[in-house]
Amino acid sequence: MFSKVQIGRRARRQFETLYKRIDAIAVTSHSASNGPDPYQPGGSVSTRQRRKIECLFREPSFESCDASVANALLEFLTYGNRQELARIRPLVLARRWQKKVHLVIDALVAATSCGILRLRWEIYCPVCKSASATRDSLCEVDEDHHCLVCRQDIRTDFSHAVELTFAPGEGCIRPDRQAYCRGGPAHARHVPLQMILPPDASRTIAIHLCEGNYQVRGVRLPICIDLHVDPELSSRRASFELKSEAISLSESSLSSGDVSLTFSNRHRHDVLVRLERVSADGRFDPDLLCAAQVATFDSFRNQFPKEIASLGHPIDIQSISFVVCEFVIDRSNVDRVSVERFGIEDYQRLQCELQRLRALFAKCGGTLMKSIGSEAVGVFMDESCAKKAAQQVIQQAGAGVGHRVTLATGPAILAAVEGRHEYFGETLARARSALGYQKVPGTVLEV
Repeated sequence: MFSKVQIGRRARRQFETLYKRIDAIAVTSHSASNGPDPYQPGGSVSTRQRRKIECLFREPSFESCDASVANALLEFLTYGNRQELARIRPLVLARRWQKKVHLVIDALVAATSCGILRLRWEIYCPVCKSASATRDSLCEVDEDHHCLVCRQDIRTDFSHAVELTFAPGEGCIRPDRQAYCRGGPAHARHVPLQMILPPDASRTIAIHLCEGNYQVRGVRLPICIDLHVDPELSSRRASFELKSEAISLSESSLSSGDVSLTFSNRHRHDVLVRLERVSADGRFDPDLLCAAQVATFDSFRNQFPKEIASLGHPIDIQSISFVVCEFVIDRSNVDRVSVERFGIEDYQRLQCELQRLRALFAKCGGTLMKSIGSEAVGVFMDESCAKKAAQQVIQQAGAGVGHRVTLATGPAILAAVEGRHEYFGETLARARSALGYQKVPGTVLEV
């Protein structure tokens, strides 16, 4: 009798209340991920914890953060889903809030310095595409690790498969760290399609694909096939023939939206087929923020100087932008001033310019890597941010100081050298050598 009341009347009232909350959020077009979770209407923290977090958000470390991003982070930490709070991914938040990545990193770093959050490094498994291990520091990441999900021994790819995430600090927020079905779709949001094809079978799937890069792959397939989805294209059908030695593809590019994919298995055994969304270089999760990207954010380097510097493995970067500036001192107004005195004034001007460049690069989403004499080098992961910074260097030059500026984008190597991180490769060398061809101060030379 008691169980009948519990399962019948009480459960019906609880479900009714829950669906009314979900309907209310849907009607107001308010995303549950940005505001109150319909399954947890009271938020993820208590009133006392909320007041503590709000107080910490008034700390001086948040003064340099973008106000709208800081407010979005405060709302997310207060009302966000407990499972998502256990693994905060910066690129996911940046896309959701439609903000620049460096602005989100600034806010997350500020929250970490106040003890609200703590950083973590997650080792990404390239086979099952999930976080197979977690470390508190980058220097603790081993060269080899064992994935508990796919049960394979994996060699760690420090260039693409070690991700920076954040988690709540002790005492502020109590997230839900339990893993509900590690093999479920919630842990593989980058996989829009997965199926098992019997031998000599074909299947056509109607699916909605967003713009981006995808790969067709499988554990027992010999190779991976790239598929590009672009809204400017017109083709909406593609066929994949899975053979023992290769995969034949009818169309390598499709239009975004509703498309039709046909898979034919020519093997003598079942084949697991996955369609995965990948990054621009065709590897891993596009929402993965790796160590090479983090090293270009000024706020992260200032708050955690030993993280990247302690890395014992060189990182191969597919694409990075360097802005090289050479200061040109205007000596036209020098009259009866000793060489020694003028040298001191030169030095003071250069120091002022370096401070200005450091702030300018940080504002544009990059960092001032180093300076050598009258030359300064800035690093950016986003080429558009690098171009914007290069133009602002020219436009906002200090009095009596001109600039020769070059910009180069391409691959590079990041490595720790004597406690600091340095970049190597042809791209940086090209940017620095081009200064010799930049004869006119006040312009940007792209090479």
